[in-house]
Formats: sequence, C-alpha cells, structure tokens
Amino acid sequence: MEQQFHQQTAAPPLCIIHDMFMGWAADTAQKYNTASILFNTCGAFAISLMHSMSCSILQNALEKEEEDSVMVSFDLPRPLRLFKHEVSPGYFNPDLTDIIQHFIFHRMQEIGKGSGLLIDTFHELEPFYVQHLKKLTAKPVWAIGPVHPQNLFSGSGNVKTRGKMRDNREQELVCWLYKSQ
Repeated sequence: MEQQFHQQTAAPPLCIIHDMFMGWAADTAQKYNTASILFNTCGAFAISLMHSMSCSILQNALEKEEEDSVMVSFDLPRPLRLFKHEVSPGYFNPDLTDIIQHFIFHRMQEIGKGSGLLIDTFHELEPFYVQHLKKLTAKPVWAIGPVHPQNLFSGSGNVKTRGKMRDNREQELVCWLYKSQ
C-alpha cells in the first residue's frame, strides 16, 4: 500500500539530461511530456564540425578538393578546409551498415531533437559556434564549461604538468597562436 501511494504522488522529472549515447532518452522524455537536454562534453566547434561532416556524408556532399585536403561546408557558418589526415577515414568511405558509423552519423543529425543543448565550453571561447548551434537547432544552447574537475588544474597527481607544457614558454605559445590566425 505504501509503495502504491508513493507511485501515485511522485512528481515526474522536470528534465532528463543525457549524452548522445543515450539518444533514446529524448524520445522517452517526449513520451512523458518532459524536457530533455543533450549534454555534449566537447566544445561548440567540435559539435558543429561533427554535425556538418555527418550531414555531408549522409548526403554525399563532402567535397574532396585536393588530394591532401577536404572542404567541409555543409551547415557550417563558413567553409573549413581540413587535411585528410585530420579526418577519420570513416567519413571518406562510410559504411552505414557498420553499426558504430550508423549510430554516430545519425546521433549527430539529432542534436536538435530535445529541448536544448549543454556544451562543455564557455561563451567567450566559442561565441561564433555557440550562436551557430542555437541557429542550427532552434533550441537554447547553454555554454556551461569548463566542467573539468577542479583538481585537474590544481596539480594533484601531476595532472597539471602533463603534456610537457612546462617545456614551452608562454611567449612562444602566444606568438604561435597569433601566427595561426
């Protein structure tokens, strides 16, 4: 009797937050008239690029311009040229009968399926692509990052010094960044 009472008075969830690997959660939330928010652990640019490339593959629109590079322009604010070694081989010769490729390509197509997106970035870092995702999905996009554990930057367990960053001088990195623009 007590369990039956609890089931009758329990409030439905206000929102379900899920990642792309739980794409079924958006359908379930919709079935129960509950909001669903897709949480992306990568930044707005990466999500935009993966979405664009997945759409390009599914529509055979990936433009192979030169032997060493590829042009990605489908649904991106501006065209982007990548070297072929920077792109997963699955994008050039997709096998949509492969369950993993099929899953990823179609999940990227559904980024706007729920009620909104949470992105592991901050607006000042990627304002252009946060806005692009808002326009692309016609849903709210919240830049909530960085969501890394605080101890990642505190030096506990030598995490802070990983990647040989201490070998590079700050001025060298700043000069390199300006040359890359």
